[in-house]
This record gives sequence, C-alpha cells and structure tokens, in this order.
Amino acid sequence: MAYNQYKAIQEKEQSYPVVMQGKGVSLPASKIVALIKEKLKQSKSVQHIFSQFEVDPERLEELTITIEPLDKKYAETDLDSMKLNPSLFEGGNFFEEQFFIIAHEIVHWLSRVREDDAYMNDPEEVLGFVSSIAYELGEGTDIDTIWNRIYPKINWHFHNESDAREFMEGMLEKAIKIIR
Repeated sequence: MAYNQYKAIQEKEQSYPVVMQGKGVSLPASKIVALIKEKLKQSKSVQHIFSQFEVDPERLEELTITIEPLDKKYAETDLDSMKLNPSLFEGGNFFEEQFFIIAHEIVHWLSRVREDDAYMNDPEEVLGFVSSIAYELGEGTDIDTIWNRIYPKINWHFHNESDAREFMEGMLEKAIKIIR
C-alpha cells in the first residue's frame, strides 16, 4: 500500500482522548485497541482468569475490538468481537477509570471461547457427527458428498482450518468402523 493511501486511512480513523503517562492525548481507535490488548496481557489478574478458562492469552489476537455507538450499553461482547461505546472515552480517563469494563467483558468473551472450544470435546456431539457420517456411508453416499454436507457444520466450530480437517478425518475413521 502506498504511503499516501495508508495516511488517508489513518486520517479517516476516529481518534479518542486518553491519558497516557499523565498527559492527555488523542489516539486512533486502532492504537487504543492495541493498548487494551497489551494491558490485558500484562495484567496478572486477567492472566489468572485466562488460565481458569484454559484459554491461551495469545487468542486475544482473534478478538476484534471496535469503538462504536451502542444503545444504552457501555460494551457488548460475543465470540468474535467486543464493542465499546465511545462514551467510555469521554474525559480521556478510560484506562484509569473505565478499564474495569474491559475486565468484565473479557469474561464474557472467555466464556464464549471456552463454550465453543468445548463443543467439539463433548462426547455426545462427537458421536452425533460420527453417527451422521456413518448414516451417510451406510446409505451409499460418496465421501465427497459427505464431506461437503457435514464438514461445513464442523468447520464452523473451529478457529483453525487444519484442526477442523483433522477432526473431520477422525470422525470419518470412526464412522467407517461403525459400518464395517
């Protein structure tokens, strides 16, 4: 990307007031997001929460954090994103007086990550997929059709394509054993 294009993108990005090292500055949202993630990774209490949920703190890189208007909420978090209301940045004291909201929201995100990760560790769900594949094999459905029919439902639960493929291959092997 040419320097001028990069500069134009940066100029369009909304900036917010924050206090850094005792001085009030205005930072672009992307810099604030990077600082939030850095602060989360450096916090001993937050790191303890990550370990309780058995989630690697490096997975914070998967979390999209945005600053956008929210109706009557300070923040909103799901499996993929954390949205922060711009009102949190009024007065510039977000990191000193409002960061506790991030600590609260990170628990919502960790809960969803843990739940999503556990889905494929649930023996009932695993057997459900094995049963689905075995049924299709028993009906004479070819492997490509089975893969195209069932794999998207498995892949949706994974963050890593190779993990999803490995899981599907394992389910296929178990299903073949069932129908033999």
